[in-house]
Amino acid sequence: MHHASATSPPRTDIHHWLSQPRTSTPARAKSFCPLGSKSLGRGLTVLQPHKACTRHTRCHASSQDSESQLANTEQEPTADKAGKAQDATRWQVPWGGGQVARLMLQIWALEAISVPLLTQLRGLSLAETSFSDKAVSAAAVQFLKLLGAVLIVRRGLTPYKPLPPKWKRYRLNAEALGLGVSGGVTALCLTLLTAAATGGAAAQNTGTVTTLLGDGQAITVTAIGAASILGAPVLEEYTYRGFLLPSLTKWMQTPAAVLTQAVIFAGSHLSAGDLVPLTALGVCLGTVTVAAEGNLVAPTLAHVLYNAAILYNIVK
Repeated sequence: MHHASATSPPRTDIHHWLSQPRTSTPARAKSFCPLGSKSLGRGLTVLQPHKACTRHTRCHASSQDSESQLANTEQEPTADKAGKAQDATRWQVPWGGGQVARLMLQIWALEAISVPLLTQLRGLSLAETSFSDKAVSAAAVQFLKLLGAVLIVRRGLTPYKPLPPKWKRYRLNAEALGLGVSGGVTALCLTLLTAAATGGAAAQNTGTVTTLLGDGQAITVTAIGAASILGAPVLEEYTYRGFLLPSLTKWMQTPAAVLTQAVIFAGSHLSAGDLVPLTALGVCLGTVTVAAEGNLVAPTLAHVLYNAAILYNIVK
C-alpha cells in the first residue's frame, strides 16, 4: 500500500474510512457520483463525491433534479392526478359570466326579432304569402340568425384574442367524421326514446314543415331542407356547443356543463312539451363536442344527420 504524497488527493477507500474516529453525531450522508467511481479490485470501489467529481461537472445538479422529481411524484396525491385528468377536458375561459350572459341575450334577441324584421324588409304578410314564399322566408331567417350569432360572438370575444386552444375549431378528419356519424345515430335513438316515454316530439314545428311541403314545389323543398339540415345545425352548434358549453366549464365540471347547456338549449326552443327530448339531444351533442376536444365538425355533422332523418320521416 503506497503512502499518499502531499499533492495526492485524500484517500477515500474503505481502509481510510475505517480508520476515522467515530463521533456521537452521525455525519451527513454524501451524494456520490456513480459515473466517477473507480474500481480498486477485490470488490473495493472508490466512490467520488459529486462536488469532487471532475469528469461530470453537471452530475450534481442533475442528481438533485432527479431526486426532487422522484420525491414530488411519490408525494403527489392520487386525488390531484385525478383532478388533472378531469381538467384536461375543460376549456380555458378568460371572460366572465357577465360577458356570457350578454352575448347569449343578444343572440336570443336577434332570434326574436329576425322574423318580423325580415318580413318587414320584404314587404310580405305571412298570412297571405304562398307556401314557397314562406319557405324561402324561413330559410332566409335561419341564415340571418346564423350570420348575426357569428358576428355577435366574434365581436364579443375580440378583446380576448388570441383565443385559448380548443375554441371553435373546425377540422375535418376521420375522428370527427366517426364521432359525428355515431353521435347522430345515438342522438336520434335517444331522442325518439325520450319522446315516446314523455309524450313529446323529437323535433319542433313538424306540423308547419309538413304544411309548407304540401305544395311539393322544388323551391319549397330546397328552402326547407337548407334551413333544417344546414342552417339550424350550424347556428345551434356554434352558439351552444361552440360558445356556451366551453364557457360553462369555467364554473363547473364538464359533465355538469354539458347538462346545463343542454337544458338551456332545450328551453330556448320555447316548447315545454319537448323539453325532455330536446335536452337529451343537447346532452348527446355536448358529449360529442367534449369527445372531439372542441372540434365543432363532429357535433355539427351529428346534428345535420339528426335533422335530416327527422325531415325525411316527415316527407316520406
